[in-house]
Amino acid sequence: MLEIMPQSEDDFVAVKVKGSLTHQDYQERFIPIMSEAIEKFGKIDVLFIFEESSMRIEWGAIWDDCRFGLANRKNFRRVGVVGGPAWVRWFESVGSLLTTSKMRFFPQTALIEAMEWVHPKPAMV
Repeated sequence: MLEIMPQSEDDFVAVKVKGSLTHQDYQERFIPIMSEAIEKFGKIDVLFIFEESSMRIEWGAIWDDCRFGLANRKNFRRVGVVGGPAWVRWFESVGSLLTTSKMRFFPQTALIEAMEWVHPKPAMV
């Protein structure tokens, strides 16, 4: 299941992932929200927060992720991944070879650090 986090704003999209990922999750939630942000801002920052160390993903969701990621590979500035099973890190590492975005992985305990890295706020003067 995908949940768009309330911290998402403007060109920053935070996505919580839990349980299993389905083709329907991508078609009904992920792709429309990402597409809208890309259309509005051009380049976006994305943070994936995995709640569980084990989860399952449907082949249709993998295909959706690959297809959308390749089609929009120049539209991601920074992508952060917090937690998740080992295969997620491998999958995203392979994907990072096909994109110009900066990518970084964080342990489950580093959510705040991940948010600050993915979408840094300008310093207040």
